Amino acid sequence: MRFTTAAALINELVEAKHQLQLGRTLARWARYDLIALDEVGYIPLAEVGAEFLFQVIAERAEKAAVIVTTNLPFSEWTKVIPNARLCKALIDRITDRANIIETGAESYRFRRILEKRKGKNGDEELIPRRRRPPAAWQVPPKRVCAPSKFLYRLQQLSADPKRRAACCAGRVRDVG
Repeated sequence: MRFTTAAALINELVEAKHQLQLGRTLARWARYDLIALDEVGYIPLAEVGAEFLFQVIAERAEKAAVIVTTNLPFSEWTKVIPNARLCKALIDRITDRANIIETGAESYRFRRILEKRKGKNGDEELIPRRRRPPAAWQVPPKRVCAPSKFLYRLQQLSADPKRRAACCAGRVRDVG
């Protein structure tokens, strides 16, 4: 099993390409029984990065498991992946035989921050009190947004149920 962010995976593959080690690096990623890609959609991808992400996911299709987390609905993935055709193909590979789990609209990190910043009288302070900067420095306040949705994908590990069960070691339910 391997956990990484999408940006870290893409950076590793780009660096491997520059060192002429791309084939070896892709083969190493193909050997993992489960890959968990976090933060897909937080950073817009360059064309080459999107192609590498597609290559990793497409090679694993119907062979090994992939978990993807994101805060974007599929309709907004074209903002992150510039090539619309590649974006559609990537979503197709991710959603085929997938279990999609939406965890809700509230981020646990945001909730934890709110709990820490509760005042003595129970009022919530979103921004700690501090001296205001000069008017020239002030910018319009940003909306405080928490990631709204997470997408998890668990693809069929293999055609052999014994291998699938052994790979998961009882931590992930058989998706057969």
